[in-house]
Order: sequence, then C-alpha cells, then structure tokens
Amino acid sequence: MKDCTPNLIIAEYRFTFTARDHLTLPLFSDPLRRSVFGLALHQQSCITPDADCADCMLGHQCDFAFFIKGLRPPEARMMRKVGTVPLPHIFHSDQCGAASIAPGGLFTHGLVLAGAACKRLSAVIRAMEKSGQLGFGSDRAKAELIQVSQVLPGSQRLLRDRQGEVQEGVMEPMPVPPAPAALRLQFVTPYLPSDTSFRPETLEISRLLMAVIRRVSLLQYFYMGCPLEADFRALKECAAQSEVIGIALRLHKTTCWSARQGRAVEFRGFLGTVDFTPAEPELFWPFLYLGQWLHIGKQASKGFGRYQLLER
Repeated sequence: MKDCTPNLIIAEYRFTFTARDHLTLPLFSDPLRRSVFGLALHQQSCITPDADCADCMLGHQCDFAFFIKGLRPPEARMMRKVGTVPLPHIFHSDQCGAASIAPGGLFTHGLVLAGAACKRLSAVIRAMEKSGQLGFGSDRAKAELIQVSQVLPGSQRLLRDRQGEVQEGVMEPMPVPPAPAALRLQFVTPYLPSDTSFRPETLEISRLLMAVIRRVSLLQYFYMGCPLEADFRALKECAAQSEVIGIALRLHKTTCWSARQGRAVEFRGFLGTVDFTPAEPELFWPFLYLGQWLHIGKQASKGFGRYQLLER
C-alpha cells in the first residue's frame, strides 16, 4: 500500500482565566466552555443576528459561521450531499473532573485548532475574552482572560499576557513517535457514536479506525486545502484485519449547560478502554496519534470523544 501519511497541521492552545465570581465546573466541563465561546463568537461577529448563516452573504467570511456552523464551501468536492463540514476547533482542556474555583482562582481552557483556523487566532482570543465577561454556567460566573499560550512538544510559548500583546503562533507538523505493536485506546470523555444503536460488545475496530482516518482526512481537506492521498478501500480492508483483545466500555450520562438555549442538555456516551492490535501499526499510527487531539464521534468540537493511547 502506498504511503498515506497525513499532512494536517494542528495547534494546541491554553487560555488562562482568573475567576471573578465563585465558579463551579462540572464533570467534563468542555461543553460548557464551548457553549459560552459560541455565544461570544456570535455576539462579536454576527451583523444579522436573526438571519440563517446559510443565507448570509458573509457566511463564508464570518468567524462565527466558520467556527460554529461549519458551512461547506460551495466549490468543495467532498461532502457534496451535506451543507456543513467538520468544525476546525476542538475543546481539549486538561481538567475533566468537577472543580470549585474561588474568586481569584485560576483555570484554563484548552483548545485545538486545525489548519486555516490557526490564522483566526485573534478572533478566538477576543471570543475567549468575551466568554469570561458573559460568564459560565447558569449562575453566569464571570472571569478575566489573563494569558494565552501555545502548547509545544516539551514546552509552552507565551502568545499574550495581561498587556494584550499577541505573538504569532507556531504552525508546524506535530512530531509522531514510533508506533507500538499493541494499543489501549482509553476514552477520557464520553464517546458519542454516530450509530444510536451502538453497543460496546458489537464494536468493530475497523469502523473505529476508519472513523479516525476519515476525520483527519476531512479536516485536512477543508482546512489545509489538500486531500489525503490514500486508497481508502485498501485501508478499510487492512483495518478489518486488526484484532480486538478486550473491550471495557460503560454507558455514561452527562448534563451540559447550553448558553444559547439557556438550559441543561443531556448527553449519553461511553467511557472506558478498547485493547487492540492494529494490522500494519505504522500505517494507522499517525492517524490514531493525531486523533488524540481531534477526538472522534458526535460533538467532538465540544470535547466529547477524547481518547488517549497507551501502549500495552
């Protein structure tokens, strides 16, 4: 099989806030953070608040439509039967457990941007500032953005501090370590499969592998401007030869606050581990490795479907 190494560039950022009010963050709080971020983007970007983004003449230039609506470019050759494409941002915070933060305490948002989204970092920073002013959760706990940094291998690069000076981020391919022979994939936030009838005991590792590859492929096409050069039929056949060693997934229900709807919304997903041995590990490893920052499944941009890879 010919080489099909992905060319997707992603960048990981940390937005540090100081709490003005007492703030309670729920278990898996990224959906809450993303909800306020979306509301802030809408308020700072939209010139016709009551219009449908798909009908707006600025739909493909607007930051809100770009990050939150994912309108499909009319000239795109992929996903022609749908009007939206995968979103170029993923909330990816370090804090997954519940937390209580007193006034003056610090907390951070983690955010991953793909390809062209990195060039809109200034708009993201403004929206993060506004999200702190809008407040988080049903109590609208206020916070102030005090620092922005980019996470790099082994270090962090300060991009903005209290003085408000913004430096350029680094856009470089992420280094990928050597592939292990056997893997444990651990979902650390709920995985929401597209198939509503999904049952852990029926999990097909080939479908999981191809879902990761498809996600990388689509993000690369829409936000890097270059398709993944791959024989997807051959990849699928190879993925089907991968061996599942053990599955330990459990259903988890979580409730997230929607800033747009002004109410709590319930989600159901799966947490736990999948142990497997991929056929031709070197072939799938770059996609699986990148997928740790991109997440998989439904609502990935809100922080769901985040996994980490462990060597068995």
